[in-house]
Amino acid sequence: MPTEPVAQHIRSLFEAGTSWPQLTEAANCSTSTIYRILGGQPLTRRSVAERILAVRPAPDPRASTGTVGARRRIQALISIGHTVVGIAVDSGVDSTTINAILNGRKLSARHETVERIKRTYDRLSTRPNEEARPAAITASRNRAVRQGWKDPLWWEDMGHIDDPDFDPGSAEKALSRNELAALRRAEVEHLASFGFNAEEIDDRVDLALSSIKGILLELRTGQRRDRTKAAA
Repeated sequence: MPTEPVAQHIRSLFEAGTSWPQLTEAANCSTSTIYRILGGQPLTRRSVAERILAVRPAPDPRASTGTVGARRRIQALISIGHTVVGIAVDSGVDSTTINAILNGRKLSARHETVERIKRTYDRLSTRPNEEARPAAITASRNRAVRQGWKDPLWWEDMGHIDDPDFDPGSAEKALSRNELAALRRAEVEHLASFGFNAEEIDDRVDLALSSIKGILLELRTGQRRDRTKAAA
């Protein structure tokens, strides 16, 4: 493949602030490959050219961006017992800023701040809080219940966590009965993995307590109930 369009793209990336390490990592190629392309090498492998052309300039970390996704991620972490202080420590973002985003007082923030919160979410959303005091963990969970905040699994299932036009409050209305049942079961199993008991799960999931207890029993025994026989 002719190299000149690729070389022009590389120069534009550098002008936009992309660094050598960022480019080589994103394009999965060596610095020597970049040097040869910029040095006038007439042809390059198509696969290499396509990977380089697919790289887009990294956002300016000082630029501002919306905080909808950051706020939802903080809410989701709190719903499984993480605290504002813990999120601040893990992300390196001041707790005052975390609170301002969480409470909707800060509708935009530096891109770097939002990315830090996203990385913290990726680290903490799949594991329970084992560092805070039990009372603090319970307080976080209860706060999320009062506010109706969704947990990480809900967002994983529904998607759109960064979409400001997406309304979590009405999203489940579009699901079929079977889809909603599967979502509820997944939420119960997810919360159980974080140590929630049946009554605590009942506060968070729109499902009958008897059904929640049945799911938890199935998790403990490894056997699913035959609902056809149960109904007979």
